[in-house]
Amino acid sequence: MYDQSHICRADHMAVSKASRTLRRRKRKGKTSQIPYLEREYIALSQWMKRNKFVQKRPYLSAAIFNSTGRGLMTRHSISAGSTLVSIPHHLLITPHTVLTSVGQHFTKWDKQLSSQQAMSIFLLAERQKQESSFWFPYINVLPKKYTTPAFFSETELNLLPQTVLSKALTEISKVHTAFKLATDFITCCWPELAPVLTYSDFIWSWYSVNTRSVYYKHDLCDQFLADHNYIALAPFLDLLNHSYDANITASFNVKSNCYEIQTEDTYRKYDEVFISYGNHDNTHLLVEYGFVLPNNPNDVVEFSFDSLLDIALRMKLKHLKEKRSVLLTGQFDRKLCCCSDGLSWNLQVVLRVLCMDWTELKNWKLVMQGGIISDQNELLTRTMASTLIKTSLGMCKENLTKFQGLHCDTMTEHERLAYDFICIERTTLQSALISVQS
Repeated sequence: MYDQSHICRADHMAVSKASRTLRRRKRKGKTSQIPYLEREYIALSQWMKRNKFVQKRPYLSAAIFNSTGRGLMTRHSISAGSTLVSIPHHLLITPHTVLTSVGQHFTKWDKQLSSQQAMSIFLLAERQKQESSFWFPYINVLPKKYTTPAFFSETELNLLPQTVLSKALTEISKVHTAFKLATDFITCCWPELAPVLTYSDFIWSWYSVNTRSVYYKHDLCDQFLADHNYIALAPFLDLLNHSYDANITASFNVKSNCYEIQTEDTYRKYDEVFISYGNHDNTHLLVEYGFVLPNNPNDVVEFSFDSLLDIALRMKLKHLKEKRSVLLTGQFDRKLCCCSDGLSWNLQVVLRVLCMDWTELKNWKLVMQGGIISDQNELLTRTMASTLIKTSLGMCKENLTKFQGLHCDTMTEHERLAYDFICIERTTLQSALISVQS
């Protein structure tokens, strides 16, 4: 789920944060403080200071930004190479934290939980304790719910384009499976926790971990690593928001015994400071983190292999059975997508092969080397690409009709997120069509 070079978390908000399903980001966004948040963050800051969290210059503080919502603001200018945040090991929530705190419950279980399941259960147990929990000041600033599709109603889910809906449903199914295993575990080994393990409680804790965790490998995590998912929650650090062009390094510093973020970017005083979750398209950002980005250079629109075959049938292209076999054998049915600049390499290969005549098909491997088969093949390929994109634009138009009668100001947060996603997809397709036709 996570890689070593990027922080992986998103900071969504319901009660404690204004909606930001569409992040119209300006890298140097200005801040606007909201007073009712101050008490929670003062308590978090005081708790961390009592537990040996010491900020060294440059100092960061929690703030509300007009373009991104809640984030971290610098109180000094920052130069490249600076350490933004350094969180002591004992303030990280890891699988080892779970073992040392409530390990007696987990050692009774004859199956293996994943790190995320174990940490999700731990969060629920600690939240139940309220102020008596060591982790209360941190848990108290976590969002009360998230904007990932798992929190959508059935009606809201059906607003999503089919390709995104399919991935969202797969993710939701995975969460249901995790919930079932967690329920079995608690029934068997921790029955006093059963009252707080409703599905709504579980998805809150699951996405608190899923959207906010950092990569952290520790040998003592292995008891839970059925999925080899090395993760940790890092209070305060997880207030940092995502920008696709943030240039950072995240790792555990053995010498300082702290998890640290270093930046190669520069910031002015009072700027918002960013990290990167990775080079993700908007489908991934929506399904995993619950937001989308306009002008995302990593964004793509995906096509199914079957949709290409349907267009080939409509164009009355021949020998489709043989062409399908060739493409599936070479595993070219994957990564079929376009971006604003044009078509993916796999999509170009598939289109050219589908547009070949029988004689050309014998030399289909030439397209893997970037070779042009014939002028006729190129003409058909361009026509098929245009048809594919126009068909998808038609689907965007149809999807947008689902929002008729809804006003932007009265849409739910989830409705607005689905609407924004479709609008961004339409813009990407329009740019791709221009690229294909030029």
